[in-house]
Amino acid sequence: LGLGPDRDESEGWELPGDARGDAWHAALAAFFRRRPEPEDGEAWSDAEVAELQDGVEECLRDRMTSRGVRASAFSEHALRTARRAAAAYLAGEPTWRGPYRVVACEEPYEGVVAVGERRVRVKGTVDRIEARRDGGTLVVRIVDYKTGRSRSDLPLFDSTKPVVPERALRFGGMFQLPLYAVAVAKLDSFRGAEVEDIGYHYPASPVGERPRRCDPAILHDRFV
Repeated sequence: LGLGPDRDESEGWELPGDARGDAWHAALAAFFRRRPEPEDGEAWSDAEVAELQDGVEECLRDRMTSRGVRASAFSEHALRTARRAAAAYLAGEPTWRGPYRVVACEEPYEGVVAVGERRVRVKGTVDRIEARRDGGTLVVRIVDYKTGRSRSDLPLFDSTKPVVPERALRFGGMFQLPLYAVAVAKLDSFRGAEVEDIGYHYPASPVGERPRRCDPAILHDRFV
């Protein structure tokens, strides 16, 4: 059973998706900037989980106030769901991250990258950059947070899909991560780094949805 305000009556009763996403991004960035990650395979402590839960709730309440969302059973249910999602995300996060460490959050980028024979100006913010050392090489992984509904049908590139689906080109989101992969390698802090992995995390999923990743080499071969 799912309960919520009727779509025609939803204004003022629920937080718009852009504000909800902004709240999650702000809370996650603040959390990972001040908290060193656990060692490989170790879980986040109960206190750390509660800290992220509180941060997400605080950011959501701030956006609800600024957007004029009415205090109601629906808004309180949304906050409780967000707390469950934050706990579910941190439960799986150490396993998904593995030997990497979070080294940048909400990293801005603006510059020109080559796409085939064309030069394209890219401006945006990379949600999260993870890194590890492999000998003398800095290896990075790019993470994009998705805080709306699950995109289980998101057409990612991988070795089983050597041909770009037509619907993927129409969707357009296919180009975000490959362009970010090229852009990050041009940032002063990561110049010369090897982008090993790129993908999506779903921190707002109350069931702890696993990340979806794609091979940057395939993306690089097709677009750069």
